[in-house]
Amino acid sequence: MRQSNLSERIANRAFVSTLGFGFVLIAGLSFSMAPVADAFVTSQLESAAERATAIDGTTDPEQIIEALTAPGFGIAVTPLEEEADSSGQVNFDGNSDVATIEVVLPKSGVLVTLSQSNELSGYLGWAVLGVGSGILAILALAVRLVQIKLVRREAEPLNSISALAQEVAQGTRGDRLNLNSKAAEDLRQTATALNSMLDALEASENSALRNSKRIEELAQDVAHELKTPLANLIALADNGIRQSDSEEEQIRLSNLVREASRAARIVDDLTLAIGSPAATQQPTKAELGELLEELGGEFPTAVFTGSNRLKIAMDAGQLLQILRNLLSNATRYGSGAIRLDVSDHGDSVVIGVEDDGPGVAPEDRERIFERFVRLDYARARIEGGAGLGLAISRQLAEQAGGSLHCVNPHHLGGARFELKASLSE
Repeated sequence: MRQSNLSERIANRAFVSTLGFGFVLIAGLSFSMAPVADAFVTSQLESAAERATAIDGTTDPEQIIEALTAPGFGIAVTPLEEEADSSGQVNFDGNSDVATIEVVLPKSGVLVTLSQSNELSGYLGWAVLGVGSGILAILALAVRLVQIKLVRREAEPLNSISALAQEVAQGTRGDRLNLNSKAAEDLRQTATALNSMLDALEASENSALRNSKRIEELAQDVAHELKTPLANLIALADNGIRQSDSEEEQIRLSNLVREASRAARIVDDLTLAIGSPAATQQPTKAELGELLEELGGEFPTAVFTGSNRLKIAMDAGQLLQILRNLLSNATRYGSGAIRLDVSDHGDSVVIGVEDDGPGVAPEDRERIFERFVRLDYARARIEGGAGLGLAISRQLAEQAGGSLHCVNPHHLGGARFELKASLSE
């Protein structure tokens, strides 16, 4: 259904208002025609009565009739039965639309009755109503057309404002409204306010981009500087474990290796998360069976189901990192049971990883893919990453043309993640 624009709505309202006011005016004028017509008929009859009175006694009845005869007049002359006054009043018969007046001519000894039809009153009212309505319709239509043109001209700046808003929403920056001096004052004030708002927004956006760039550079520098001492720390601790004869010392150094390794993984995740998207590479393929075999050694409690002879159109290292992140989350937040299932959909594959932990609320299933986001129950755990694993996994999946989502659980009732990727030919 077509919706009218602002100019058409204003013009339509003006059209309806003009018609309404005009019809009321014409109807009032039409009804006022009756008294006008009555006054005209009254004046005609009274004038004829005066002429009859003037010739009283100077002529016979036939000559009186001849003298008073006029178009539209009815004349009746009757002998006087008794002496009467010569004064008379005009009487209107509402049923027959006939006005009459009686005039006594005592010298001539007759009673003259003059009558005239009052149908003009009704005809004149309907004529005014009909002709006035036609003229009013034409006038109202002309007003509507002129109103549309005038409103469109006055509202033209609104189209500029709308176009600029759409450009800003599409990412265009730097454009501003420039209304001419003929535009309405309130529209020019609106344009000035909008330009000021865009200036402030773009300044804030540029400042945020500069700050983000500085933060990324700082994080990259820190990550780079941390890699070498963490690697040296792990190497020294490993060497100490091999050379130490004390079991207590070996346990202490093993804990140091574990924590240092976890810190190194966080640094690697941070480096990948703040890095630029990977450049387009030649299509690669990953042997899913080989990757699952490697992951089986790392996650012995995980149960793998489905086909493992598929070749996936993704870099093997990236696919391994995604699955390792998902299985690590399942191990960290689950109660022990982990399931990895593979579903072949012809030209694509869906790999699901599910645990028996507390799960993820529907309102959090997108938020957990944001960087540095960890849910409340995750924060309460002693162990855990920096909240980058899922963000990195989705980033890698999308770079390979796939997707990664958190969905409703199918088997174990906890959290379930599904990776969708294309199969390699």
